[in-house]
Amino acid sequence: MTLHSVRPGWLGVMLVLGAAGPVAAQGEKPAKGERNRVVRAELVEAAETFSNLYDALKFLRPHFLNPSSRSRTGSEDPTNSFGAGSGYISNLAPVVYLDGRKLGDLGALRDLRTRDIEEARYISPTTAAAQYGMGHEGGVIAVKRVTGTP
Repeated sequence: MTLHSVRPGWLGVMLVLGAAGPVAAQGEKPAKGERNRVVRAELVEAAETFSNLYDALKFLRPHFLNPSSRSRTGSEDPTNSFGAGSGYISNLAPVVYLDGRKLGDLGALRDLRTRDIEEARYISPTTAAAQYGMGHEGGVIAVKRVTGTP
């Protein structure tokens, strides 16, 4: 097949698709494989509006902060381990790790400045249990700071 045998319309589509690349435009869903990861470029842009990591993730990847509603039966607050009704429910909120060390619950993200973060990644409960041990029913939000940040 030669370039001359390709219809002009298809050439334009191929050029546009090639120029678009894997980066999602603002307001679009992230590229497949990036749904559970926020990278430095996104965080730098978000830091202009959101000073703490909790607010930035709430905007960029709200699913990081909202545990699965399939097995939650009480409170709508993901940081609350007690249901609004009777009985105890397990805490399905993700556990936050900073540079490999356990930091705490989702509230800990409010103490992290967005501009100081290199990457944030959501790790599923199954993978979190394998990497960090039991007690991660809501998964893990693993945060890496920019090198040299105190």
